[in-house]
Amino acid sequence: DGGTEPPGYYPSTVAQPKQLRFKLPPGLVADTTVMPRCTAVQFASFVHEWANACPADTAIGVATVTANLPQPLFGLHRFEVPIFNLTPVPGEPARLGFELYKVSVILDTALATGGEYAAEVIAEDTSETAQLLSSQVTVWGVPNDPRHDNSRGWTCLLPAMMEVPCAPTPHQSEPAPFLTLPTSCEKPLASTIAGRSWPTGEPGDTGSELAPENTEYVLPATLIGCGSLTFNPGLELEPEQRAASAPTGLNATVTMPQTGLTTPAGLADSALKETTVTLPQGLGLNPSAANGLQACSTGEFGFLNLLGIPFTEEPGEEGEAQTTNRTSPSGPSHCPDAAKVGTVQIKTPLLAGEPTGSLYLARENVNPFRSPLVLYLTAEEPETGVRVKLAGEVKIDPGTGRLTTTFHNTPQLPFSSLHLHFFGGGRASLATPPSCGSYTTTSQFNAWTGGSANPSSSFTIDAGPGGSSCPPTPLPFQAAYTAGVANPQAGAYTPFTLAIGQADGSQPLEHITLHLPSGIAALISQVTPCTEAQVLADACEASSQVGHTTAVAGLGNEPVTLEGTVYLTGPLKATSTHPAAPFGLLAVTHAAAGPFDLGYVPVLSTLEVDPNTAAVTVTSEPVPRSVDGVPVDLKQLQVTVERPGNAPFEFNPTNCDPHQITGSLTGYEGSAAGLGYPFQVQNCPNLPFHPVLEAFVGGHASKANGAQLTVKVTSQGVGVANIHRVDLQLPKQLPSRLTTIQKACVAATFEANPASCPEGSVIGSATIHTPVFKNPLTGPAYLVSHGNAAFPDVEFILQGEGLQIVLDGHTDIKKGITYSRFESAPDAPFTTFETTLPTGPHSALTVNVAESKHYSLCGEKLSMPTTLEGQNGATINPTTHIQIQGCTQVKSNRARKLTRKQQLALALKNCRKRYRHNRHRRAACERSARHRYAANKHAKAHKSSQARQGGRPR
Repeated sequence: DGGTEPPGYYPSTVAQPKQLRFKLPPGLVADTTVMPRCTAVQFASFVHEWANACPADTAIGVATVTANLPQPLFGLHRFEVPIFNLTPVPGEPARLGFELYKVSVILDTALATGGEYAAEVIAEDTSETAQLLSSQVTVWGVPNDPRHDNSRGWTCLLPAMMEVPCAPTPHQSEPAPFLTLPTSCEKPLASTIAGRSWPTGEPGDTGSELAPENTEYVLPATLIGCGSLTFNPGLELEPEQRAASAPTGLNATVTMPQTGLTTPAGLADSALKETTVTLPQGLGLNPSAANGLQACSTGEFGFLNLLGIPFTEEPGEEGEAQTTNRTSPSGPSHCPDAAKVGTVQIKTPLLAGEPTGSLYLARENVNPFRSPLVLYLTAEEPETGVRVKLAGEVKIDPGTGRLTTTFHNTPQLPFSSLHLHFFGGGRASLATPPSCGSYTTTSQFNAWTGGSANPSSSFTIDAGPGGSSCPPTPLPFQAAYTAGVANPQAGAYTPFTLAIGQADGSQPLEHITLHLPSGIAALISQVTPCTEAQVLADACEASSQVGHTTAVAGLGNEPVTLEGTVYLTGPLKATSTHPAAPFGLLAVTHAAAGPFDLGYVPVLSTLEVDPNTAAVTVTSEPVPRSVDGVPVDLKQLQVTVERPGNAPFEFNPTNCDPHQITGSLTGYEGSAAGLGYPFQVQNCPNLPFHPVLEAFVGGHASKANGAQLTVKVTSQGVGVANIHRVDLQLPKQLPSRLTTIQKACVAATFEANPASCPEGSVIGSATIHTPVFKNPLTGPAYLVSHGNAAFPDVEFILQGEGLQIVLDGHTDIKKGITYSRFESAPDAPFTTFETTLPTGPHSALTVNVAESKHYSLCGEKLSMPTTLEGQNGATINPTTHIQIQGCTQVKSNRARKLTRKQQLALALKNCRKRYRHNRHRRAACERSARHRYAANKHAKAHKSSQARQGGRPR
């Protein structure tokens, strides 16, 4: 309003408005379909010097204008002229206009996409012919209301000038409303205004702002009665597929009654402010959807600050020019087609056409919600240019996988139905539940009035996968599997692969247990195991890598493929999901497909070694059935043990007998399937077999401490046949010691805990070096009595690297000759095996030599007939000559004889050296030495005492 109207004509230097832009209160909507329109030709054609040709029934309001007019009406004038509903140009919702003595004023309209979706009225390039002082534009809420009859059209507003009596258009009995007030009473109605003037002609003047940019004017009226508005939304949700465990499209429709919007006496239903829809458990994401899927960036969508949601642009986008990869909030979206996951269709009584559009997947964690899963919704009505952009946040329950989608702060734009269609096919975003039954979708709809509603929708799954009959409870669990090596050559290095497959609708795989045949092993010595701390931190290094995995996930015929890496771990402590183990395998899969990246998924498996056969058992922790709530729907799993670059690692057995790879597969619903797959290597007879056996005996033995025997076997390790059986026949000069045999450990005690066996049952020790481990395995040899056996067995307990191996040797004595047989040695490579049966009070062997020779074996010829049989069946029968050690040339009589004290010191030194790793044996040896060399010393002392007393010793 220009204020008091001075008389006369204003100077031409007064700034005139060139552009005015009004943003109406949010929620104030217009129904452009209820009024006839004046065409552009009619608006520009004049039937009178005061009036254009627009029909009276197209009048939609009145404009009261005060202006200085040029000739011939020179001077200040105030007029009331009709406002007409004009035919809008394409891309414009509505167009209004009025004439002031052949000066046209066009009011364009637009719906501001984003924010609160307020309607805008724009006057562009207004004429300078008439200098505007003030204007008041009134648009009728119900244009055909009879109260406006006296103001409808030129003849009613300017009857004197038109010289035609007012002839109002007959009004309708129930005229439709053109304007409807917002349905929110939260805050006062407000409007903003912005504009710019024409240059005044002064030097350097380019025009100025008529008001500070987006100046807000709060209207004096405050809405009341929002609580009396009805709010009855409806929800219909149906998957396209009714078969269980199938990729499916989805149709979701939200309905909003709008009967009150179309009647002038009625009240509109409250607009929808927030929508939350929770799908039933089981109707979840399909991993196959990620196959070829892309995501839409905020720049491509033009989502910079919509609905008042604060947002920071994506990295690399700030300051970039608006190209096809970047658009403004009000402009069309330019999301890639590969990011489209569905379509949108909206019906509203306000528009003759239907806004249609698409649903896009937003870029993960770079969106208004900083959420991993967000949907972008965009719809446009091309004739009016009305465009809607919304963002919906999808949350996944990590425990159940239930999907909850929420659209926040939706604009106060009334609609009668909103239909969303999610694409089906092999790459469908969703998958049906795995079991038949009825499933219900729940919701929470919040109105702008503050009210809420909870419509629901149910559907039924009535068939099994592929149209079969409904699956039973629990779900079927029939996994297919293969297992084996790439190279079947016996003793060769080779990758090992386990492959498991499941059909759609199967019970999810939970545990894998795999028992490998004896002889399948690997060079752990060549790998730096991942520590337990690294395992917990998911930080294993490349030096620990021993294989790779391939997982195929998703329902349907277009699943995604995920690659992973397998690492060797060191010792593992017992937890709730696995026992303590010397080694483990950590499979780490990068759960990244298409635009999704759920991080790295670790699955730990323990490696246990059978102490008798050295066979390996692999037991997995639970295989994830979901990751962050996203179902895995594992279709195939393949694990290959293979070092990078084909470096030597795993190798085959050297026994070509048929074997089985056994184990079990367990499902999450408790079902189990046995695993059995044939396994057999080839060409065992072609393997070399030439181990070397050596034996050493101490030359100076005794009846009290027996004799010492050392046996050493040497082999080449990997690449030759491993030893299966060993038969030894000791010479008659080295018989078994009866008193030691009588101290054998009872089998039950030994099996419960060998450390509980009596000291006398420990007869020696052994050490084995194997290329499998970095460090040798060492341990004691026990005599163990097994029930009805005539003679006890020799059991070697070899320990190291956190595991234990037991070598079982059978003993037999015939006619004083001892026979020792190891009949089932593990099919495992070694480089040296050395065992020593030492002298001492519990020596395993004594001597069968004449006392006149002082029990010395020096000069004896000792041999040991031997049979060595390989795992490949090859046999050699060498006669091993036992080397006698410690025999030196007898010194002359003039040599100084050692004193008892010196002999004791030497004996104690030998005890400490010989039994440095066995405290009990060392103590026994020292007691025996003191008894042997100290007794005569005490007797001599007693004799000297008798002599000093003048008596004679008795």
